Amino acid sequence: MPQNSPLTKTPMPLLSDVPNIETATHPGFQQLEKYTIPRFSTTSARNAAFSGITPGQGQLVYIASKGHLGYELWTGSEWMELGEYTRLRTFSDYRTSDLTTSSGSYRDIVDVVVPAGTWKMECEVYYKWEEDEAKKSDEHIIFNFNYPGSLAARISYLVIDYTDPDGFNQRFQLESRSSGSFDIEAGLRNNVDILSARFTGIFRDTNAGEIACRVKKNKFGQGRVKYYEGSFMELTRLD
Repeated sequence: MPQNSPLTKTPMPLLSDVPNIETATHPGFQQLEKYTIPRFSTTSARNAAFSGITPGQGQLVYIASKGHLGYELWTGSEWMELGEYTRLRTFSDYRTSDLTTSSGSYRDIVDVVVPAGTWKMECEVYYKWEEDEAKKSDEHIIFNFNYPGSLAARISYLVIDYTDPDGFNQRFQLESRSSGSFDIEAGLRNNVDILSARFTGIFRDTNAGEIACRVKKNKFGQGRVKYYEGSFMELTRLD
C-alpha cells in the first residue's frame, strides 16, 4: 500500500507492493501535476486541458500567447491574471514617438485602462515650444485628465499634485465625480528649453475604465508644441 509524501501527499510505492508499473506511478503523477505550473499555447488549450479536471484553488498556469501577462491563477470560480489577483499589478503607458501639434483640440499623450480599485498615479510629460519667442505671446498648454467612454471610471476621490516647470506645486482635488475631465494649465518658455510637467496622485474608482492624459493649446494654430517620446503614465494598485 503506497505511502504519501509529507509535503505534497504524493503516493509513493513501497517494496512490499505488488509489482505493477501503472498502479504504482499513475496516482503519483496525477498528484504532482497539481503542484506544477502547466504551460499552454493559448487560453483555448488551457480550457481543453481542464475540461475534465476541476482545478484546485490557487492552481497556476502559464499561457504563452499572453506573454508577460500569461500567468493566471484559479480563484475557485475563474482564471485571473496573477498580478491582478495579488493586487501588485502596475499598469503603464509611454509615448514611443514624438508628437508636434498646433491643435486647439485635445490629443492623447498617454492613456491606461485599469480595473476598479485604488490607484497611485505618476505621470510625466516632456514638451517644448517650437516657434520663435514673438509668436508665444500669452500661449499656454492645457493638460487634461479624462475618463472617457462607456466604461468611464466612477471617481469617489481624486487628488493630483502638479509640479510645473518652475517648481511651483498645485493640488487638485475632486470628490464624487461620476465621469468627465478636468484641466490643468501650464506655461511655455522658449524654443530651447525642454520642459517637464509632473503629476502624482491617488484616485479610487468603483468601475473599470480608462484614465488619459491629454493636451491642447489655448489658442488654435498660433504655434507648435512638441511632446517628446518617453512621456509616461504609471498606475500602481494600492488595495
